[in-house]
Amino acid sequence: MHTLTGMEDYNFFMTCIYPSEMSKIKEYNRVLKSLNNLTKQEFLNKMSKAFEVSEPMDNAPISKKHQISLLLDNRWYRCEVKSSVLAKCMASPTAEIDSLDVQILNDYVFRDILGIDDVRYDDRIDFVAGNRGMNGLLNRCADDSVAAFALHPIELSDWI
Repeated sequence: MHTLTGMEDYNFFMTCIYPSEMSKIKEYNRVLKSLNNLTKQEFLNKMSKAFEVSEPMDNAPISKKHQISLLLDNRWYRCEVKSSVLAKCMASPTAEIDSLDVQILNDYVFRDILGIDDVRYDDRIDFVAGNRGMNGLLNRCADDSVAAFALHPIELSDWI
């Protein structure tokens, strides 16, 4: 019989500690393969219930927290989360999660407008890593998607 000493390998976990300023979380953007039988204008109108949607632009707007860039029909739109939506998110018992841009997009666009309950398993949505840049979103819209959402990267301070 083996005697346990507390020095077995499974009692240890390798960690690395470094300053939060040295970490960079890349954005994780989304593409849609369908607007769920909505026209472009119907989709934008429904988006305007939760977002201030800008006039169309030729170039992607520079994003910031609580601002999502939408590529639709080869035009970019700046979508600022409305203050009433943000206030509702911040009043939630799970405000740390509910106020993240990605969660706002999931709740107010994918779930409420498009009926996508679980973004991980729905074939109408896909993810595009931030390291592919805006060209990655443009390419996906040219290949197999009708719309793209570019998200501002989550900051580490949003998590800790």
